[in-house]
Amino acid sequence: MEEARSGQEYPSLSTGKNKSLETPQQQVPNMSTRELAALFRVEPATIRRAYCVNGHYLTLKPLKLPNGRLLWPKAAIQQVLGGCNDNPRS
Repeated sequence: MEEARSGQEYPSLSTGKNKSLETPQQQVPNMSTRELAALFRVEPATIRRAYCVNGHYLTLKPLKLPNGRLLWPKAAIQQVLGGCNDNPRS
């Protein structure tokens, strides 16, 4: 049995051939509530509360997953930010 197994080749994780092994950030252009909070320099609870009370946060409306998590669209976030850069010129 061992001899038969040693001859088998298993797909390598580093080949990049298997698209399902990509990170979620590469697959979906969305941001978690924690990432959004860090970007806007507020607590995640601030964003969640604004969404519960107003139905949006700074006009951003998230995608709600079946497990209750919220994913915020990166394209809409860029529009709210006005395309500003995190590293302003000195």
